[in-house]
Amino acid sequence: MDIRTASSAFRYSLII
Repeated sequence: MDIRTASSAFRYSLII
């Protein structure tokens, strides 16, 4: 997992 992917997943979780 890349840092960009992790950041995107984290932001997605926060949005949801």
